[in-house]
Amino acid sequence: MSDLEVAKLIAEALWKGTCKDYERYIREDVEISSPVLDYVSKKSNSIERLKAVTEYWKRAFSDIKSAWTSVKEDNNGNIEFSWSAYATHTGEDFMGIPAKSIIVKYSGSTTYTIENSRLVRYKAEVDVEKIKKQIS
Repeated sequence: MSDLEVAKLIAEALWKGTCKDYERYIREDVEISSPVLDYVSKKSNSIERLKAVTEYWKRAFSDIKSAWTSVKEDNNGNIEFSWSAYATHTGEDFMGIPAKSIIVKYSGSTTYTIENSRLVRYKAEVDVEKIKKQIS
């Protein structure tokens, strides 16, 4: 499986639940960078924290619809998905802001670094201040 195929499999498994045994493609000590990382449990291992990051978004915005707008791959195992999304804040608080059924639109990018067919680094970037303004 190519690095791009591994990254797509993991992304779709995390966000859409399309694959059940995807964890074998994630190194146990995966490095995670996300603007919501401080809002998830620090007691679990890295794979569980990665799942918790995506679950945090899904619990706050239960109807997230997203699409990749571009995919870039370099020769160092980095696959960057640029994406856009919209969702309604109907679930749990998001960064301390209670849900008010407000629709938000946002975009960002996620870089998956793959080594030996396993995810070693996950880096998500999104303007959370823009999201917070929309839901406040």
